[in-house]
Amino acid sequence: MIILSDYLLRRELSKLFGVAVFCLAPVIGVYSQSSPVTWTLNTVSAKSVKAGDKFDARLSANISGGWYLYSLAQPPGGPNATRITVASEPTFKLAGTIKAPPPKVKFDENFGMIN
Repeated sequence: MIILSDYLLRRELSKLFGVAVFCLAPVIGVYSQSSPVTWTLNTVSAKSVKAGDKFDARLSANISGGWYLYSLAQPPGGPNATRITVASEPTFKLAGTIKAPPPKVKFDENFGMIN
């Protein structure tokens, strides 16, 4: 039978608590940050859509200040292009190519090129 004194028990529990906080701190930090981009998807026309119909939709990104979103097309050696995909569920499928407005370009110091 092992009996720990109150002092030893508190010391061991405080060590355990310290290790738990150290291990969980990065995880808590990741979940506490909100996404800098929020997305909205709307149909372009007001007509109702039936199964098998094609329709246009507009996907809009609201980007927080100081954040940027790379365009759908990037030159070789540049950043990864933004990818937009439709889930492979049978509800919807992409019936054409994604069209995007011309991107606003600027020099990107991370890649040493205009993106």
